[in-house]
Amino acid sequence: MKPLLSKLISEEQSAFVPGSLLSDNCILAQEMFHQLHTTKSKAGCMAIKVDMEKSFERMQWSIVRHVLHAFKFPDPWIQLIMDCISSPKFGLLINGSKARWIETTCRLRKGCPLSPYLFILCSQFLSILINRSRHPGIVFKISVVV
Repeated sequence: MKPLLSKLISEEQSAFVPGSLLSDNCILAQEMFHQLHTTKSKAGCMAIKVDMEKSFERMQWSIVRHVLHAFKFPDPWIQLIMDCISSPKFGLLINGSKARWIETTCRLRKGCPLSPYLFILCSQFLSILINRSRHPGIVFKISVVV
């Protein structure tokens, strides 16, 4: 999956992308705010800041599946990825005794090696939706689940 990211991810993305620097985002933000302050546009301008803290832990499996389909991943790959993130079970020892197995919830887990890459793809998909909305006459609905 890692080799495919450079073909799927726009140059604005920098998190978890080899060769990119997080400081690039600071420069981009400064340039954007300079443009907002100096524009003479009568149509109006807007900046959106999205709080991405812990967001990869809150991505639901159904969204991940939808994004993988949108990026045209082959069905066998999608099924393999979904099996990897949705089927693990955990066993606990309580006072030295085995407790019942616990199945994962319907969200990505911290520590899963696929999580950063799936997060990047989902972020890219959101970016595509936002960029499409800049064109006149296109309206879409975003639901945010916290």
